[in-house]
Amino acid sequence: MKEIRYQLRYALPIWFAMTVCLLLPENRVAQRIRGSLVGRVIGAGHRLSIGSGAFLINVEQLRIGSNVYLGPGVWINALGGLDIGDEVIIGPYVCIATTEHGFFRGSARYGGTHLGSVALGRGSWIGSHATVMPGVNVGAGTVVAANAAVTRTTPNDVVVGGVPAKVIKPRVDNPGGITRRSDV
Repeated sequence: MKEIRYQLRYALPIWFAMTVCLLLPENRVAQRIRGSLVGRVIGAGHRLSIGSGAFLINVEQLRIGSNVYLGPGVWINALGGLDIGDEVIIGPYVCIATTEHGFFRGSARYGGTHLGSVALGRGSWIGSHATVMPGVNVGAGTVVAANAAVTRTTPNDVVVGGVPAKVIKPRVDNPGGITRRSDV
């Protein structure tokens, strides 16, 4: 019964919104439409943008702040709890897992699942193809480099990269002169 309630409340409405939006081009308008539809289902903050092909599962424990961007092909499993802070950018094809397999008799097939909540701090940026593992907190204002595997909690305002991700350098503010297309 619990599974049926979840399917009716979350899975089917998200699937419907994403399917309807498959016909739209990959641009800001379509991303905002996807975000608006999915955001209403999961109770996200204002101005959520979602790229095409994003895959969100187990969203009962998912909290998304305002002004968040989820890039194309993002894969999120929020079963263990996922808190995405305000102004977070998640690049294309990022994987965020709040679960990991256990082992039973030498096999992961019937080993069950371990849960670990994940938090992405305000203003953080997760680069394309990065992976964030269960139990990790990414600090506010932190940049995770493309293809990194974040296996440990990171401090605020740093750049991390590598497999496993390590602090590379402090992140400093460097505002650009172009903030919208009309500036070009």
